Amino acid sequence: MQYICKKGSSIYLIDTDIQEALSFSMFGDFQGKVTLASAWGASAKETSILSILSSTKSTTEVYLNGRVLMVDKPYIRVYSDLAQGLKYTIDSAPLSIHRVFEGERVVQLLLAVQNNQEDYIGEKLEGIWTPCN
Repeated sequence: MQYICKKGSSIYLIDTDIQEALSFSMFGDFQGKVTLASAWGASAKETSILSILSSTKSTTEVYLNGRVLMVDKPYIRVYSDLAQGLKYTIDSAPLSIHRVFEGERVVQLLLAVQNNQEDYIGEKLEGIWTPCN
């Protein structure tokens, strides 16, 4: 199960299935992995994590609930197309992770959204969901 939690000036994404928690600043910048115990708080809410992943040389990959949608648009356009119509768990601020992978800059936007939005996302991006391998 996935949760989002705000504690102090930090936001935490928690995945109890893989026993992992990620910490973000109040501005959405990735701070690192933390223990589940340090991330958990009374404000934790169950959520689905929408992941928008893109590098400088590839199409954008959209992940939600074990499925992927490949989109031939830049990641910021994908986010822009979806942002207004999504239903969010806490707020609409994207959380971001920037890294270099195999010499390419990779950007990942994470959004805590309410469940059952796959149809809206698929229609909006004109794509078909496929299971992740």
